[in-house]
Amino acid sequence: MQAEPKHNTMNKRKTLPVGLQSFREIIENDYLYVDKTEIIYRLINDYKYISLSRPRRFGKSLLTNTLHEYFAGEKELFKGLAMEHLETKWTKHPVLHFRLSTCKDLGKEELIRQLGNKLSDYEKIYGSDPSRSSLNERLEYLVLKAHEKTKEKVVVLIDEYDAPLLNVMHTDFLEENRIVMRNFYSPLKDLDYYLRCVFITGITKFSQLSIFSEINNITNVSMYDCYSNICGITQDELETQLKDYVGDMGEKMGISFEETLKLLKDNYDGYHFSADCEDLYNPYSLLASLKGKSILSKWFESGTPTYLINMLKNYDFPPIDMDNYMAVSHDFDVPMEGMTSPIPFFYHSGYLTIKRYDNELGLYVLGYPNKEVSEGLSRALFPMYLNVNASKSSEYCKKLRIAIIRDDMEEAMQVLRSYLSFIPYNLLIDKDKEKSYQLALFVIFNSLGFDIATEVMQSQGRADIIIKNRKSVIIIELKVDGSSAQALKQIEDKNYALPYLKDGRKIYKIGANIDSETRTLRDWEIVFFEDK
Repeated sequence: MQAEPKHNTMNKRKTLPVGLQSFREIIENDYLYVDKTEIIYRLINDYKYISLSRPRRFGKSLLTNTLHEYFAGEKELFKGLAMEHLETKWTKHPVLHFRLSTCKDLGKEELIRQLGNKLSDYEKIYGSDPSRSSLNERLEYLVLKAHEKTKEKVVVLIDEYDAPLLNVMHTDFLEENRIVMRNFYSPLKDLDYYLRCVFITGITKFSQLSIFSEINNITNVSMYDCYSNICGITQDELETQLKDYVGDMGEKMGISFEETLKLLKDNYDGYHFSADCEDLYNPYSLLASLKGKSILSKWFESGTPTYLINMLKNYDFPPIDMDNYMAVSHDFDVPMEGMTSPIPFFYHSGYLTIKRYDNELGLYVLGYPNKEVSEGLSRALFPMYLNVNASKSSEYCKKLRIAIIRDDMEEAMQVLRSYLSFIPYNLLIDKDKEKSYQLALFVIFNSLGFDIATEVMQSQGRADIIIKNRKSVIIIELKVDGSSAQALKQIEDKNYALPYLKDGRKIYKIGANIDSETRTLRDWEIVFFEDK
């Protein structure tokens, strides 16, 4: 029997920096810092104009703040890190650091005022010219004066560059705000001689929002393999730098080290940002769970962004079509005005990730990265696709989950029949009734944490719904105004259970018939199989 990794519970643990975005605060207060400075050093010495997109709560602001301290020459903060040995000059550059997270949900005039205030903070240091009143003129003058005053090249850091646009995407403010931001950034290309580095980060790739047309020399490293782990936690980092915290969590939960790793992997791992990227954990969710010593859904505390829900409505794009979605490189860069689906934004927002890449075909296969995302997104979609009272929905979900975990499929189907009867009539799509019920079941079971797939391609056909959990595989075939016997026969005739016969789990084949008048299950037949 393999021994589990040892961790010394007697040593005082460094505090995990959950939600902290200040590199200085983390270092000076002796929080744990997962060292990313080697890859940071490579990045800023490989490129001068850089854009990086990553989902929210993935460490973009901490990365930008670390760059700030590095370019400001704060050598003492990097003691003991890779950067200490890599950098030899430690030049103190003037740094203009713009955090645009405060510019959400603003109209044109308020946005101009907020950006003006950010410029004013630096104008107090480097000077201003009253004759230059527009934002772009003021930014240009700031760079020139900062260079003149310090005799060093200037660094411009823009964190959450897309914040002023995302939340107004489907409003009249969008075009006006886009023009404001385009003008604000416009001087940067012509100031090349005076600049050491321009680093821009946000959720979306900058090309999608059409605001950098004047700056065509930016290198977007978002999908470069060599920088893929600059944000996020790798498996190696988890099992080395965070090993003791994993052990503490396992002890608290009464499970082994390996079981704790698997639990963390299922819930927070699975992100890939390039064709050959190693698995990455969402750092915020992972650190929060390690600190709380339990599985938490911290990523969804701030809620699913409204613009994403609106996109599903505007594009009439059901969430069951997003899993195993095939994309080409161009799909990640489609400008917003040319978009025909919400897939690019769901990818950049972290609700979808690259599951695999086919080099021969040049195709990316996208899907939900982990349980935290798939469950949380389904819960967020309840009002849109089910419109069931929240307390009533929670009651049904608990009963359904318990029934399935206890392998009581008859009780599960009874609960499901009652649940479906509460879905308002107008949410069921008459043009494709069977798919509308597939969608309802997808949202319900996904929110419970079960692995669910619809229209599963097999050698002899497509299985309507396959639900997998630790102990069982549940195959459901739906018929509308047909018969449960007919549905069950299709499962048998098409051998939908064949791929799962030898994986050690129980198999349930369920033929289900839906009555379009009552809009819920009318009858069902269950066949159980277990390979002894």
